[in-house]
Amino acid sequence: TVSKMVDLKVIKADLNEPNHCKHLIILLDAYASDIMGGGENLSEYTKDNLAAELKKLPQAHVFIAYSKSKYEKSEGSEEYSNKRIKTSSDDTEEWIPVGLAICFEGFSTFACKKLLNIHDLCVLSE
Repeated sequence: TVSKMVDLKVIKADLNEPNHCKHLIILLDAYASDIMGGGENLSEYTKDNLAAELKKLPQAHVFIAYSKSKYEKSEGSEEYSNKRIKTSSDDTEEWIPVGLAICFEGFSTFACKKLLNIHDLCVLSE
């Protein structure tokens, strides 16, 4: 077996931050278009409105996982050869979005405690 060490961080997304909103849509669209997510891309309406609508819900929580990796640019291209999302223009070593969790607060009547339901969970494949 081969194991690979990966720098990983998970943050609570700030839906006022344009890059977090962009990463939310990119990751959720990747999940939706996969067979596990239904096999169809998000509608343009959803892409355009999801972040704003989630922001209106105080019980909604979005978490984004980022990996720090080094990628080489394809010659003559602005894209990285592995097709991952470019998050800065000045370096090839960056934090890239690789996972997403969209959660909603709920309440357990049996335990009489608040809980956090995971509604969508995805991790990009390599």
